[in-house]
Amino acid sequence: MWIDAHLDMAWAAVQGRDLTSACRDRSKAALSLPDLAEGQVNLVFATIFTEPPSAEMIATQEDQAIRHWCHEAGRQQLGVYEQLEQDGHLRIVRSTDDLNLESDCLSIVLLMEGADPIRNPDEVSWWFEHGVRMVGLTWAMGSRYAGGNAQGYPLTDEGRHLVEALDAHHIVHDLSHLADPAVEQLLTMSQGHVIASHSNARHFIPGNQRHIQDAHIQEISKRDGMVGLNLFSQFLSPNRRAKISDCVDHITHITSVMGDRSGCGLGSDLDGGFEPTEMPEGLDHPSKYSALSLALAEHGWSPVEIQGFEHQNWMRFLHMALPSA
Repeated sequence: MWIDAHLDMAWAAVQGRDLTSACRDRSKAALSLPDLAEGQVNLVFATIFTEPPSAEMIATQEDQAIRHWCHEAGRQQLGVYEQLEQDGHLRIVRSTDDLNLESDCLSIVLLMEGADPIRNPDEVSWWFEHGVRMVGLTWAMGSRYAGGNAQGYPLTDEGRHLVEALDAHHIVHDLSHLADPAVEQLLTMSQGHVIASHSNARHFIPGNQRHIQDAHIQEISKRDGMVGLNLFSQFLSPNRRAKISDCVDHITHITSVMGDRSGCGLGSDLDGGFEPTEMPEGLDHPSKYSALSLALAEHGWSPVEIQGFEHQNWMRFLHMALPSA
C-alpha cells in the first residue's frame, strides 16, 4: 500500500473532476478515488491550493478584497473534502488516532499549498479546527507571507507572524515552493516539523529553487522530516520524458545526503497541472507505482526499506508530527 504526500484533489474537483468516478481517459487524467484505490494508495496529503489572483485582480482590487477572495476559494476546497467525508468517500485525519491504512476508504491529511486563504495569523486556529495539519507559506509566485521558487524574496513581517502562529498549533511546515531565503529564515526561527512534500533533488537540476538543495535536505533529515518524490517528468529529467531510473537517481541522492533511507517517500503531485503523459514512462497511473518498488529492489533496497518508501516512512513521520486525540 502507498502514502502519497501531495495530491491537488479539491482543486481538480473545483475544475470539474468527479473524484468519485474512475478517470475514463488515462492519458488525460488519473486522479480519482477509484484510481487511487486501484493503486492501493490508502492515505494522501490532500491540498487546499488556491491559484494566486490574476494580475488584473491585483491591479483593480484592494488588499482586503484579494484576501477575502483567497479565503473563500480555500473554504470552497475545504468544503469539497468535508462533503466527501460526510458522504463516506474518505476520512480526514485530524489526530494520530485517525491513522489507519487498513480503512475501507481513503484517509487524507489536509495540506494547505500556499497560505493565502489564511487572511491573517489569527485565523490559523480556525483552519486547525477544520483539519488543516500542514501548511506551505506560498506557491511558486510568492505570497504576502514568503517568496516562492519563482520569486526570491524571504519571509515578510506578516510571514514571520504566521510561522509563529503555525508553530503554536504544531502545524507542519511544507518547504516545497519556498524561495531559498525564505526556507533558511523559516528553519532558523522555527523548531517545528518540516517536510518538502513534492520536491526533487536540485543536484540534478542546478539553479532551480523548485528543488531541494543538499543543505536543506540535511536540515530536514536532522529534524526527522521527509522529502516526497515529485513525478512531474520535467522535475526529474528536464530535457526528455523521465524514466523510472531517473526517479531512482533522485531517491538515491536524497537518501544518500540524509545518510539513511527513512526520510524519503512519494509526493507525486499527480494531475497537479500536468497530464499523466508528463509523468515518467511506465509510471503514469497509481496502479503502476509498484514498478518503482521493483526498481528500488533492483538497486539493492531491502523489502523493509521499500515498504518504508511506499508508506512506513510517511507513517512514522505522521505519528510523530500529528496531535494525539
